[in-house]
Amino acid sequence: HETIGAASAGKALVSPGPAARKAAAISNAPHAADAANEPVVFQDLVKHYQGLQPEIDAAVARVLRSGYYILGPECSAFEEEMTTYLDSERGSERGGGQVVGVGSGTDALLMALIAAGVGAGDEVATVATTAIPVPAAIIALGATPLFVDIDARTWAMDVADLQRRFRPSVKAIIFPHLYGKACRIDAILAFARSKKITVIEDCAQAMGAELDGRKVGTLADFGAFSFYPTKNLGCMGDGGAVWARSEEHAQALKLLRNYGQSGRYSATAPLGRNSRLDEIQAAILRAKLPHLDAANRRRRELGTELRGLVGQRLELPEIEKGADHVYHLFVGLIDEGVSRDRMQEQMSEQGIATLVHYPKPLYKQPAFAQAIELPVTESVASRILSLPLYPEMPDAAIARIAEALAEVSKDNAKEVA
Repeated sequence: HETIGAASAGKALVSPGPAARKAAAISNAPHAADAANEPVVFQDLVKHYQGLQPEIDAAVARVLRSGYYILGPECSAFEEEMTTYLDSERGSERGGGQVVGVGSGTDALLMALIAAGVGAGDEVATVATTAIPVPAAIIALGATPLFVDIDARTWAMDVADLQRRFRPSVKAIIFPHLYGKACRIDAILAFARSKKITVIEDCAQAMGAELDGRKVGTLADFGAFSFYPTKNLGCMGDGGAVWARSEEHAQALKLLRNYGQSGRYSATAPLGRNSRLDEIQAAILRAKLPHLDAANRRRRELGTELRGLVGQRLELPEIEKGADHVYHLFVGLIDEGVSRDRMQEQMSEQGIATLVHYPKPLYKQPAFAQAIELPVTESVASRILSLPLYPEMPDAAIARIAEALAEVSKDNAKEVA
């Protein structure tokens, strides 16, 4: 759910230790990687802003001059524009649905769960390879995460394991499209329909990705989005949105984000909260949304090139037929037996920032501890490594990353042997 800096809603970023600290130091350095000896940073938000500065500055100034800062015309316009964007590829299959802006990606998950009727004593099935906000949203309602293993090829939720672990207390499924990779959700949806339970797509890392020509986030009952600054579509603070298939759910979300009020000082929906996408962030998102597809194309180009160069060094997740990858993150698995901390240290010495998304299965986090074992989840968590990739990255950086990885991998192979 994040790449650099403090995480949205307190998400963990990298494994502890000197390697992680050095990697983070590089990742936060606002340098260009256009010279052979300069570091390749993990993300460059300054350069991103500079590329869109006139439009972003004009959007912010427009809001400041308006005197309207909460639930105003910018938020309404962004909701309409994002709804159109998500529906734009469906042609004759246009199926409605509405976007509702909220305060963060975590709140998007939380309020989708509330709208779906999830509450105390219920369970919500999800994976343990995602970020902390997913189970945090679940337990905030008094519900419990039911962690399901992932497929060894795609690293998406394993429907067979879901079927094995399912029990009547499960009221919803949160299905993440992690790393920017659209994942086949067909079998999950079919199973959920057979059990009459809600499916929420977590699209925090996959804004703009498509599955069979349809945008992720519009395939299930709800789609939850984060606009944390490092996301493919990011604002300059916290922000999020929920796509709701039904008009009833969309209206419920609009009440829930504003204390449950149906009118001034008239609270009609329980569990209401203060979670509004503010006007400044909405205006920034409006300025950025028209550039999203171009940025995702650039991510795709870089990601495809990097896959070709490092595919012999890292085990990469399969991109399924009909699925799109917008490379919010470029992730792969290092060889078994190799020290990830040492590898990060070596990459840092080569001037390449790396991070880990994510170093520990969620059921091994103290806040969500469960005495279970998910073998594929644990293998991926122990070996996963994230390499730099962002739209403003210079072409030459891809070769530098691949060369550094080749050298480091060769050195570590000798150590393991």
